[in-house]
Amino acid sequence: MADVVLKEPIVSSLSLIIGLWIIGATLQSLASEAYRGLQDLFRASLFGGPAAGLLFIAVLLVPYFKVGSTTLGLVVALACLAAVVGALLPLPSLAWRIFHLRGRATTSSREFLGQAWPVLAANVAAFLVGQADLWCLGIWRAKEEVALYGAAVRLAILVGASLMVVNGVLPPVIAELDARGEKERLERALRRVAGYASLSAL
Repeated sequence: MADVVLKEPIVSSLSLIIGLWIIGATLQSLASEAYRGLQDLFRASLFGGPAAGLLFIAVLLVPYFKVGSTTLGLVVALACLAAVVGALLPLPSLAWRIFHLRGRATTSSREFLGQAWPVLAANVAAFLVGQADLWCLGIWRAKEEVALYGAAVRLAILVGASLMVVNGVLPPVIAELDARGEKERLERALRRVAGYASLSAL
């Protein structure tokens, strides 16, 4: 894929580091969702990417100020390092929280998997749809055009940043209000949050 889509041979040589980077990012997402399930929204938001992002910026400034330039391989290696460290940071606290949980699970493994696979399918489909434009452009256009398009897409993501925040905060609130049977309060909360998110996007 690196040779066909990205047309950059150096990416193939960095495949192992990129793989570790993906694993670190996946563990970050897992830790973030675990904290969200525990209704610790501060740690869920912090360890969902911002902590690793700030660490990456900090370590990236070192070669920039020391040497004045950098390379793609060094940037990828630093991003991998930041992702792995960002994934390891929440593990002690999260392990302690999970170890001290009280009560017994009320959902069997079969019920859990039955509810989880549609979410998995939706997330995989969203990922493929979200990356398909870059892949198609990488096959037929020059890598410089792909880079410009990717930068433009990243800027456009800022418009929906408020919706991403809402999607990160609302699920535990919805689950709690639904479990309590407070339907009217849930409807009011959803309408209010949708209005605020739309205004901030504008």
